Amino acid sequence: MGDVARGAAARARLRSAVDGFRDAALSGSGTANGRPRIIQAEHQQRRRRSLLGYSVPPSSLLGLPGLLVLGIQPLLSRTQSALSRRGHRLSPLLRIGIGLLFGVVAYLIMVIAALRQAGSHGLVSPAWLVACFTALTVAELLVYPLGMSLMTRLSPQTATAVAMGLWLVSLAGGHWLAGEVASRWTLWSHAKLFAVLAALALATVVVLALAARPIRRALADNKHADKA
Repeated sequence: MGDVARGAAARARLRSAVDGFRDAALSGSGTANGRPRIIQAEHQQRRRRSLLGYSVPPSSLLGLPGLLVLGIQPLLSRTQSALSRRGHRLSPLLRIGIGLLFGVVAYLIMVIAALRQAGSHGLVSPAWLVACFTALTVAELLVYPLGMSLMTRLSPQTATAVAMGLWLVSLAGGHWLAGEVASRWTLWSHAKLFAVLAALALATVVVLALAARPIRRALADNKHADKA
């Protein structure tokens, strides 16, 4: 019975891992390419280069994500600890879903900024980009570490390295898809381009919701098989 349970759990983990690869490809398009060159180009072409009276050169934005990670990661850890102490422990799938929603919000911020610029025919504040980067940083901090951890738990023990390699390939596919969207920079309106990226991130949320039940079942079967 133990061998049968372990075999069933392995098959369930494999099916759930396939769902995870699909999620990774879509999340790569919506969040992995979260700070593409098109956003820097948007700053160069459409944004004022001053914030609170200080000059903000476009190249300075390249260092912003690292600073945001240093500032946001401790806040996320404290928030999770505070929720756990109050009995509200968030599952990894829920945290990944929240992260993907932050990706949607990040690109919706850029859609609003692009629409405001198109309506006023002037420059808008770089604070829009700071807000976008902040939302994307939260998204990546929630999606990537938890996603990789989940893949190692779902994959068969004899194929963990292969599963991680496929996870990275899935992310590369997401980068490629985001690059295909970015290649339309001069063909589409900027609002439309960022709306497409937001739609890709939202599609990932939908796929994750559809795959949540088999993933939970695979994780439960894995625990039962290990006990057996």
